[in-house]
Amino acid sequence: MNDVVNHTLLVSIPLLIFPTLMLLYALGASHEAFRNDFPEDIQQHMPPATPEDQRRGWLFGGIYLLTLLGTLVYSTLLFLQHHGGSFRLGFAVALTMEVMMLLIDLFIIDWLIICTLRPRWIIPPGTEDCAGWRDYGFHVKAAVQRKSIVANVMISLTMAGIAYVLYLAF
Repeated sequence: MNDVVNHTLLVSIPLLIFPTLMLLYALGASHEAFRNDFPEDIQQHMPPATPEDQRRGWLFGGIYLLTLLGTLVYSTLLFLQHHGGSFRLGFAVALTMEVMMLLIDLFIIDWLIICTLRPRWIIPPGTEDCAGWRDYGFHVKAAVQRKSIVANVMISLTMAGIAYVLYLAF
């Protein structure tokens, strides 16, 4: 398990810079990509989405998701190539990386940038005065709800499976 911890610290966390930056870019480029991730009062005050807003939301949300998933597979594959191992170890790497991304999202993106700094490029028009922008607890509740935990485990299983198949194939 020491190899997993070392890999997380030296490889996985630095690789998470890419999806983190893509998440920030997607937040600024399209509020629609994450409309359902905002507190209820913010969602209610957001202007209705135009078809162009929806397209941009799908585009930038999709690019972020592909960046995150690709990084999970890549890091897990690197671990398997350098340390050998089983699917179980690959899953441990992917899950640990997923948890690290969850913590980066919670503490850096949600709490520091969204709740504390609140840069204008993240704030959809008409939501500037919503109380949800300071709701730190909302983000914790979203991160630890059952469906989020299940989704993170399933994503980790799937990405570890893809990495393991690639490892066996090459």
